[in-house]
Formats: sequence, C-alpha cells, structure tokens
Amino acid sequence: MARNKEKFEFHKIGNNVASGWVCLVDTYSKLLTVGDSIGVQSAIIWQDIKRSPQDKDGHCRTREASCIKTLLGLEMEKREISTMSMPECIFFITNLKMQALEEIFNREGAVYISKNGGCRPSVELLDNEEILEKCTSSSFVFPVTDDEIDIIKWPGGNHFYVQVDGKNVSIEGQHKWNTVKSAEVAIKQYMREIKYTDS
Repeated sequence: MARNKEKFEFHKIGNNVASGWVCLVDTYSKLLTVGDSIGVQSAIIWQDIKRSPQDKDGHCRTREASCIKTLLGLEMEKREISTMSMPECIFFITNLKMQALEEIFNREGAVYISKNGGCRPSVELLDNEEILEKCTSSSFVFPVTDDEIDIIKWPGGNHFYVQVDGKNVSIEGQHKWNTVKSAEVAIKQYMREIKYTDS
C-alpha cells in the first residue's frame, strides 16, 4: 500500500550507446515508499538465503542473495555470534541497501534509484547523458516491456510468482498468487500503473 498520493517519475537516462530507467526520489514520502519496497525485497532475499546450504558461502538462487549471505556471515563474525534472528537479518539487509540512498537524499535533496537498487545523485547528468524518455506511475513500479516479465512456479511449489528481469516483484502488496490467471491479472495491473510522457 502506497504511503502517498504523489506520482513517481521515472527517467530513461543514457545516450546512443547505453541507457536505463531510474526513479527520481525527491520527497521524503517517496523515500519511505522506496524503503518499504526495499524491506519487502530484503525479506525475499532472506528467504533465499535461509533455503540455501548453511555450510557454504553463496549457493543461493540469486547472485545478490549469495553476496548478502557472505556479508551476513561477516557481520556475525564481527559481532562474534553464530546466528541472527530473521528480523535482525532483514533489518541488516534493508540498512545495507538503504544506506547510500539515504545519504545521497539527505545531502542532495533528491536521488535516482535503479530497479536493481543502485543509486546516484540526481542533480547532474554526465556530459554524454540525457533524459531520453520519461514516465510516471502512482506506485513505485519501474517501466517494463512484456518480454521482461515472467510467471514462474518452483518445482513442487504451490504458488506462482511474477518476476521482472529475473527478480520477484510485489504487486499491490502481494508477492505470490494461487493461479496463473490471478498472476496474469496482477501483471495487467502492474502495466496499467505506467504512464509514458514526453521528455
């Protein structure tokens, strides 16, 4: 559920060689909504880590979960403990992902965030960059094309998940569906959120 009624503005930044979508986070309310989304992603990462072999670094479903599993191991070593509770792990992961975002926002008053969680100051584009395209959404939903969206079901699993670029997404607070049809309806809602505008 969104905390605010503000529209999220997305900019496709780049040049004739490479480009990508970023979200302009320019209010504290938007920063809180992004933090909620990152918290959900952190819980999904924790689940991936929990399901991986305990005695091996990495070996998770995603590269990001593998890296964070290693960082959690280092954090436990630093604290001289052998386990961390689920809330402690999710808090650690969320803080890890939010730290640079908050630092730039507090310093600059705005920040760009990519769909992978990378962030950068929004105030200046590089010399060879420009805003190629813009779109808005009433939710923190990145622009995507149909070929970037998949519906998956894990072997032996009971639920269907919507993935964008190989990452599970939450749609209107839901992250799994009982049928393919209900996942398809959620994808249509996800796509309706995106409104393209002239740059």
